[in-house]
Amino acid sequence: MTQEEAFHIPRTVRVLLLSVFTMNTCSFMAIPLLALYLQNRLRIPGWQIATILSVNLICGRVFPILGGLIADRTSYGSSMVAGMAFRVLGFTGFAFSTHFFWLVACAALVGLGGAIYDPAVSAIFSIQPEELRRKLFTYFNQALNAGAILGPAVGGLLWRAGRSAPFLLAASVVAILAIMIGREGDLRLRREGGPSMAANLRTVLSDREFIYFLVGMSLFFMVFAQLYYSFPIEFFRRGHSESMAASIFVLNGTIGLTAMFVLRGVMERHAPLALVRWGALLVAAGMAMVPLGASLPWMLFCVALFSLGETLVLPASDMHIAETAWVHAKGTYFGAFEISMAMGGTLGNFAGTALMANSSRTYLPWSVYAGLGLLLAVVLSWLIHRQRAGKACVGRPGLSPLES
Repeated sequence: MTQEEAFHIPRTVRVLLLSVFTMNTCSFMAIPLLALYLQNRLRIPGWQIATILSVNLICGRVFPILGGLIADRTSYGSSMVAGMAFRVLGFTGFAFSTHFFWLVACAALVGLGGAIYDPAVSAIFSIQPEELRRKLFTYFNQALNAGAILGPAVGGLLWRAGRSAPFLLAASVVAILAIMIGREGDLRLRREGGPSMAANLRTVLSDREFIYFLVGMSLFFMVFAQLYYSFPIEFFRRGHSESMAASIFVLNGTIGLTAMFVLRGVMERHAPLALVRWGALLVAAGMAMVPLGASLPWMLFCVALFSLGETLVLPASDMHIAETAWVHAKGTYFGAFEISMAMGGTLGNFAGTALMANSSRTYLPWSVYAGLGLLLAVVLSWLIHRQRAGKACVGRPGLSPLES
């Protein structure tokens, strides 16, 4: 961010970018180590570990639509502070809890905290002036990736200091951040006179274009899940060590952070759905090329191609929602978008498990993943055609003539 750009970005928004980076850093500082912590330090049974992780995932991915509804009806700043408070309680609980019931409760609190915080912060970015909004979503994506790189590194160092250190530091930092956000008066302004939560929910559920988009994006998240499942397994199968498999995540985060410096101008000039389509094609290409080579450089090249596509897809998806969502229901739209992540990620985990179990056909899983990426590109092409034909606002109640 240049000094000139920073000057034109409101102070409140800069505080939000700091909060996004810090929240993601704290999440990646604590959550990736959670399974290891539960297994090696607390030595609890495997089914309990699976339950705790599943509760965190379900609360974090299913409840954001509720968090978005609440944020649209109250204030985005208050929702952010409430979400941070839940996370502080959850992280603190993990530092001191040893019993299964309390660990489940802590996992639920951390997940709910994200479910309340995430739609609100995305909605704030989406209501910024048009000339600033697209640029902000690229900064948003970079802040997320920077946190994803820094968080695991800090967490790994803290792990040596004691079992509770990552959780206590994460809780402390989020608490300080919540105080900072709470002091931003512009964020605490209550949203009066808007539609009811039920009306906003009906608006989202009756928005056919948005529902089509969610279904299409579920295909992407099925493929995206393989970054954490199929890619590491394939690395290990081809004779690369577990430590080398970890390079997948470093490379993915680094490309997400650095590529945006090059792509920012592209993302400001082109329509979001077109950018998502290009990203889907890059992801499909990265998946399709995996069976063509076995060396470490080749595998890293495929991961890089996948990561470049992902870097286009995720911020462009946010931009699309920001530009098409009804102004009174921005949080609800972003909350509903999380459902496609939950649905696609869950299906992707099961699909990856089934496809990678057959090690005799290396080409099969990667062909399926590439096919899903191509199918997403077809769906997006169809949606772009509908937009160009002037049908994008059909079935979207409540739009004012100006918005339509």
